[in-house]
Amino acid sequence: MTMTMTMTMTLPSPIRAVVFDLDGLMFDTEALFASVAVELLAARGKTFTPEMMRAMIGRRAAEAYPALKALAGLEESADDLLAEVRARFTELMDTAVHPAPGLFALLAHLGARSFPFGVATSSRRVYADSRSEEIRVRGVNPLDLRRVWTRIAAASCTAS
Repeated sequence: MTMTMTMTMTLPSPIRAVVFDLDGLMFDTEALFASVAVELLAARGKTFTPEMMRAMIGRRAAEAYPALKALAGLEESADDLLAEVRARFTELMDTAVHPAPGLFALLAHLGARSFPFGVATSSRRVYADSRSEEIRVRGVNPLDLRRVWTRIAAASCTAS
């Protein structure tokens, strides 16, 4: 006896807007972050582990760097570690962070239909703005994008 099931999904209402996650979805920042963290810890005779990555990824810096400090057994302050990582990340960002395949085509598609979208990120606003500028310059007609780029919600825009 063979049983076949068909499932259908009904959305409660039409989609009216899209919110993208900036890091890891729109731009591949996780590989660069891991590389910088490996360098940071190697310079201190430590190894960056998957446990450390899990404790940090997707979290605001105020939460992530104390976790790194504790897991790696470092003496330096979390603020000093963060400053070093940010400096190295910023130095490499323009050559090492790439948009996800199809990102610009998707944004152009949304823009052509005046479909509102926004971006959420645990990154600082200055970084989010730099990535939005890259989108404007490299991928989508700036006039179209300004009409639909509704909001960037970054960690530095929210309460700590």
